[in-house]
Amino acid sequence: MKTHNIDAVLPTMGGQTALNLCIKCSEVGLWEDHNVKIIGVDIDAIEITENREAFRDLMLDIDIPMAPQSSAKVFFRRKRNCTRIWISFMH
Repeated sequence: MKTHNIDAVLPTMGGQTALNLCIKCSEVGLWEDHNVKIIGVDIDAIEITENREAFRDLMLDIDIPMAPQSSAKVFFRRKRNCTRIWISFMH
């Protein structure tokens, strides 16, 4: 970063990889250490949108309607959740 005199980064133009990298760089203090500003988005906003549960909670808090959804880390729960969502679409 010193070689190229970077003073700002626009992570929203780099897709998922850029967003994830931006979060990691923030966590280790890279942006602060090199006095680099993040422009176009806030780190907290990236973290909320990357965390499905936090995003869902935010949408519920501000009364934004969402399609049926569910998350699960165990395969059989995923299958059950998919079945429930599919049935709700069919009715």
